[in-house]
Amino acid sequence: MTEPFCPICKTPHKLYPDSYWVHCSSCGHLLAYSKGQLEDHSRKSQLLDQSAEGLFAIGLNGRMRDRWFEIVGRVRYRYLDMEVAGHWDNWYIRFEDNTFGIIVSEGEEYYFYMKRESFTSEIPDFYALQPGSNLNIEGYDAEVFEVGEDVIEFIEGQVPKYYEPGRVAQYVDCQFRNYFVNVEYSKEQKLVFFGLKLAPSDIEMSQTS
Repeated sequence: MTEPFCPICKTPHKLYPDSYWVHCSSCGHLLAYSKGQLEDHSRKSQLLDQSAEGLFAIGLNGRMRDRWFEIVGRVRYRYLDMEVAGHWDNWYIRFEDNTFGIIVSEGEEYYFYMKRESFTSEIPDFYALQPGSNLNIEGYDAEVFEVGEDVIEFIEGQVPKYYEPGRVAQYVDCQFRNYFVNVEYSKEQKLVFFGLKLAPSDIEMSQTS
């Protein structure tokens, strides 16, 4: 891991290979990793209520179905639809083999997703999909159950480049059998995540970071 310094308070940060956005826990500034150094983005990542409920916190270690992991980042999402109040957290986790995943925390429900790095299926445009329609992806015929827009309110810890705070994204959630597919649309790309719902017994967390 590289260890560049925060340009504001000079705190060193050990960065993972795919880290781009970094929240400096010492001074609260939002930083971006580029060309071997951290750059200040002239605003603080601290927005609204950043309290986290439930099992998770940055730096904690845990075990999920016999795989050990460390929580390295958090992304707070908020619905843009004013009729749908609320937010949820995506916890970015690193496994011992240096692969990464996401635990989505919505109230007392938890889901585990991994980003599909490549896929051959052609993803329809956002406006072509609606609840009840089908999305065929990589041979799976998934049913769309939610279509909407969200905004990334803030990040904590370290996350990849596509989690830019303030970014508005369109999303589609689908299900086939016991598995889930999430598609995020942005101006640059379409991101595909495959996942499943977790039972409370699937996750065991340590009590200290």
